[in-house]
Formats: sequence, structure tokens, C-alpha cells
Amino acid sequence: MRDKQLLDLARPAGGGCGAARILTRGRARLGAAATVVALAFVVALAVKRSPPRFAAPPIAIVRDTAGDALWSVRLAVTAHEISADRLAAPPQPGP
Repeated sequence: MRDKQLLDLARPAGGGCGAARILTRGRARLGAAATVVALAFVVALAVKRSPPRFAAPPIAIVRDTAGDALWSVRLAVTAHEISADRLAAPPQPGP
């Protein structure tokens, strides 16, 4: 009788093998994760667009007090994006 009670304590409440339940839950989680990743790729392909084409001439050039060009600002009108390119090398720290 005592042996049967020990076996009943080791068995999960719903009966059956506990390891099989853990594996089934793991597969379900893996399947859900794979589905989410697949949907993310589908959405990425659906909204895929070409890289923005910035206007050839810059719309503004930022200069320092000496008149040296520091930044060039360009627009990509169709993508509603702005590009700011650094033209001058960063100043070297003094000794």
C-alpha cells in the first residue's frame, strides 16, 4: 500500500507521463515562436521599399565661423527623410 502511495505522488495530477506534457508544451511554444517569426517576415516583405534617393544637390551647407563646410543636408522627398553628412574631419584634440 505504501509503495502505491509513493507512485501516486510521483505521477502528475492529470495522469499520464509528465515528460510528455513538458515536451508537448515545448513544441507548442516552438511552433508559436516559429509562427510569429514567419508573420514578421511576411509583414517585412509586404512593406519592403527601396532605399531613399536623396537629392543630388544639398539643400543646405552648415559652415563654421571660418567658412569651412562642416555638414551637408539633403532631402529624400518621396521617403520623407533627411540626411546630414559630415564633410569636415572631426577636430583633433589639442596637446
